[in-house]
Amino acid sequence: MALMALTVGCASAQGRALFLREQGSVLEPPAGSLVPPAPTEPPDTGADRARQALSAAQEAYLLTSFSACVDTVRAVASTAAHALVRTEPSLVVELELWAGACDLLAGNRDSARQAFRRALGLRPEAELPAGLPPEVVAAFDAVAREARGQLPSSRTLTSDPPDARLELDGRPAGRTPVTVTLPSGIHFLRLERTGFNRWVGVLDVSGQDFQAPPTVVLQRSEGDDLARQVLRPEGFLEAPDEVTLATLARRYRTPRVLLARRDGRMQRFPEWTWLRANWGWLVVSGAVAAVAVALAATSSLWLPDPGRTLVLAQ
Repeated sequence: MALMALTVGCASAQGRALFLREQGSVLEPPAGSLVPPAPTEPPDTGADRARQALSAAQEAYLLTSFSACVDTVRAVASTAAHALVRTEPSLVVELELWAGACDLLAGNRDSARQAFRRALGLRPEAELPAGLPPEVVAAFDAVAREARGQLPSSRTLTSDPPDARLELDGRPAGRTPVTVTLPSGIHFLRLERTGFNRWVGVLDVSGQDFQAPPTVVLQRSEGDDLARQVLRPEGFLEAPDEVTLATLARRYRTPRVLLARRDGRMQRFPEWTWLRANWGWLVVSGAVAAVAVALAATSSLWLPDPGRTLVLAQ
């Protein structure tokens, strides 16, 4: 048993306690604790790419290359719109209006209608750029009248797990489950919770009859994405659950995790977290130790110099 205790003690000594700070906490990391830097996040170039795409789309429109205009806008909007609605919603509205105009001129009336509804969902008072053909103006005005003539609708949005932060059209809207009231249009949704991957999607609101999406199931985060969530310079936004803490303990090879909470508490993630993460290794070590103890009790044990044969005598 002494051999097993020594083995476990040496393994625990190899890792320091991982220190994590909640946003708003003023507690300092204890001496000797591990405070790794957050992984570097790639620079956000979405706004620059969106402006370049908008300029290229306008050039394609002037050349009557309407399909090229739509493709240019969609290539950026599909990847950057959910981030841009937080910082530059007017840019997203402009992209959608141009996409709708070019879609209509290319003969894609349904796609044009959806683009106009996305623009109106973000900004109900949105207006088309000046100088577009009358058929585009007429189509947009019809969609706008329909949207503005409908009453806002209320629905409850849920997630698994609950207590995820919800953003609607780039603005905070509470934590799930949450009831929201929205005007007619297509709205941008964003769900985030510490320890889980960000989820983005859209919600199509068509008057009183729109259906809320099913419960959004969030997938667990790993690797650098998880590390960025919990190692934010300003602190994590909500306490990670036990599965997330066990994942972090494995990543940083540490036996304990310390959570500095904003209310002044220092929570310690128990030693059994490390044991759970390494239970297989401990079972093997325990079996080896048990065999060694049994042999020592019944035999004379010599341990010769390395490289020589181990001799056991009864």
